[in-house]
Amino acid sequence: MEIVVALARTKPIQFEDKTERLKEIRAAMKATNEIRLYVRYQCIYLFLSGESRNRITEILDLNIETMGIYIRAYCSDGLEGLQMDHSPGRPSFNYPFLYNLFSTC
Repeated sequence: MEIVVALARTKPIQFEDKTERLKEIRAAMKATNEIRLYVRYQCIYLFLSGESRNRITEILDLNIETMGIYIRAYCSDGLEGLQMDHSPGRPSFNYPFLYNLFSTC
């Protein structure tokens, strides 16, 4: 069975092994402990399952451009394309005395 997925302003992408890809994504979703990576996997899983982009953005509370980034990354590099390099933003402060203070409560 051949599945054709059309992305905006690009040629259609063909997925011949839809069930194998869905199994692979489901296994990756079970294996990860990172919520952000899980959401990326879930986005691709819903997309390959046939959900519309608008419905996926409602389900996962994602911006449609963000979802497009995830889909393009998956189409070009597979699951490895969804891996996160680093977390953007300022690193959190490490105050050991606060952890000790709150752990005693």
